[in-house]
Amino acid sequence: MSESPNQNPAGPEAAPGRFVEAIMQREQEKRAAAAASARTDARAPQSRRGMMLVALLPMLVGLVAWNVALTLREPVVFTPDEESAAIRLKVVLTAVSIEDFRRTNGRLPDGLETLGLSDDGIDYHIVEGRYTLRAESPAGTVTYRDGQDLDRLAGAWDVFRRERR
Repeated sequence: MSESPNQNPAGPEAAPGRFVEAIMQREQEKRAAAAASARTDARAPQSRRGMMLVALLPMLVGLVAWNVALTLREPVVFTPDEESAAIRLKVVLTAVSIEDFRRTNGRLPDGLETLGLSDDGIDYHIVEGRYTLRAESPAGTVTYRDGQDLDRLAGAWDVFRRERR
């Protein structure tokens, strides 16, 4: 007995089972491909982060070096002209305080501490009822004698005026 080419050796009952197996195999292949793709996609952001870190590292090192260099040098608070002007203005304010004390009390103060001022850098001397103030500045000695015009010292304020641009 010979089999005809149209007959299936396993019989017509086996066809639905093979069909289901083929569909399941295709689904497993799709899932495996999707999992492989997900692993590749998960690695991509990590490698981008690494590349960004390598690219930003020189900038970070440069900023740290710049900040260290800035903290090591002495900050410039006042220029020599500004420092001299500040000392002249301090002498003016001290002289005005002394004059106010004299007007109120009828006498000169015994010391700058009496006025509530420190004698920080200013020498105060009384000779025959008149006083002298002396202070050292980068531009030289600033001296004010009782009765002199304070406007020549008060002009130091112009040094601190800055035009806004």
